[in-house]
Amino acid sequence: MLLFREGVSRVLSPAWRGRGEMQRRLQNSIVRLGPARRLARHVLLPRALRRPQHVALEVTAACNARCIMCPHHETDRLMRPMDLVLFRKVVDECAALGVEANILRLVAIRQELRARRPTVRVGMIAMPENRHEITAFLETWQGKVDFVEIDGLHNRLPGIDPALCPGQARRCFEPWQRLNVWANGQAVLCCEDWNGTHVVGDARVQTVGEIWEGGPMQAARHAHESGAGRGIALCAGCSAWRAGPASWA
Repeated sequence: MLLFREGVSRVLSPAWRGRGEMQRRLQNSIVRLGPARRLARHVLLPRALRRPQHVALEVTAACNARCIMCPHHETDRLMRPMDLVLFRKVVDECAALGVEANILRLVAIRQELRARRPTVRVGMIAMPENRHEITAFLETWQGKVDFVEIDGLHNRLPGIDPALCPGQARRCFEPWQRLNVWANGQAVLCCEDWNGTHVVGDARVQTVGEIWEGGPMQAARHAHESGAGRGIALCAGCSAWRAGPASWA
């Protein structure tokens, strides 16, 4: 396996480095344009605050695997599943924010423009616990988006060669695009916060919208927007800052 991983690294590393360098050059060019910066600050960022692009739910914090790239076994959090009442609460709040409706609106706009791109794909990971939902999922999405897929559980390769990682972004876009709710109901700043050290809210007593627009999230956004993201302890030690769209660079 080690020889296989090293072989993959030798083949892919130049491509990844080239893509990261191209991205940095594009961002450096755009950041010099005053209108682009004003567009991002006055239009794109306020729009991003209306709702998260993604809401990631940790349905269980329990795992008996020992994947070498995962620090799960070092966590101080309780190893337990998310309460079903809490899960339904968060899902209902997401539906109220129009996440699903936003996908259908994207498809409608593309059809009005008679465009072929972007393609839209939805999917679910089938397992014994949700197998009974497959039929309803297919009936909901087939004919409305380009691809509907039912995938299965699988493992990842044992670790990632750091040489495959692209260059670091100037600022992280994660606080503008994703809200992460752990099994205990705590919302954290980033999906990399596996130990729940930077809590930004509690879905047990707050709505998704309240957390998304709340003070802790706003403070993190301000820090990254002003170039002071490394002042956040969680972010200072992270090597996976999300670059975000080029217009936000």
